[in-house]
Amino acid sequence: MREPVDTTPLTAKQVFGDFSTIDYCGFFELGHSGLDGVRVLDERRDFDDCQLRVENSAGVSADVSIGELADESDSVLPREPDETVNHSRGLRIDRYDDIDPAACVHFLLFPDDISLQITASEEAAAKEDLCSITGVVADGVRRWVESGRPVTRMEFEPNSFGVVDACTTAAEEDVATALGVAAEARVPPSGHWCLWGRFDVQEPSAIVKFSLEDSLQEYADDRSAVIGGRDSVLRVEEPGSCLVLTQHMSAGQIAPGTVEIASVFVREVAAQDACSAARKLANVVWQSLPTG
Repeated sequence: MREPVDTTPLTAKQVFGDFSTIDYCGFFELGHSGLDGVRVLDERRDFDDCQLRVENSAGVSADVSIGELADESDSVLPREPDETVNHSRGLRIDRYDDIDPAACVHFLLFPDDISLQITASEEAAAKEDLCSITGVVADGVRRWVESGRPVTRMEFEPNSFGVVDACTTAAEEDVATALGVAAEARVPPSGHWCLWGRFDVQEPSAIVKFSLEDSLQEYADDRSAVIGGRDSVLRVEEPGSCLVLTQHMSAGQIAPGTVEIASVFVREVAAQDACSAARKLANVVWQSLPTG
């Protein structure tokens, strides 16, 4: 007798469990994805995604990113997708090919309104080549999800930024003081970043984010300062915007050669210049972070 087909909705919470410890590189297997003839030239993990440099049999190269997870109810995408493909157990794949002229984005959407973003980008590549890559990777991730295989996890040290919920590093009053206006927090599934305000419109906003990057040596030409007891750098990103970063511990085996970075980014500040605002907010955030 044939086994009955399971048609119950497959939620992101069921599949991923703890959103903060997902190893997104664990979803990508060339054989499973169906990308025949593709070579992986480089692979790098971050808290919220897996970044791959791939090349197909035709010699087309692209940067592929798997991740991050987003709450669809807070989506800032401007319109309905170009293409929606429905799969079993409530899963959908949505394609956006005009968000960035040099990229194609697919979203694997779950019935609980959580989406997983898959992006391919390359200035010199044709749009359809990029969409073909992201479409196949998205379908491979979907089949991985439906297989019920266990999620690969990143393991964080107790004093890692990976265990910190970014939205707890500053109160809304602290953000309002820095920006000059009140801004509501938008909480992502993972907790590795937090946005106060909106980023899709020109209004005051702030982002606290944790990431795995190269050493801050690359920012040697930027202004240095001690903020909240931590060595930091400040960079004016554009008129009305400023980025502040501080370096933490080595990422170890999670992403060899990288370190944990905390960043504060503010823009469209109402009451003072952007770097003064970013520095004020970073002073609060840095003091909430683990040391060592």
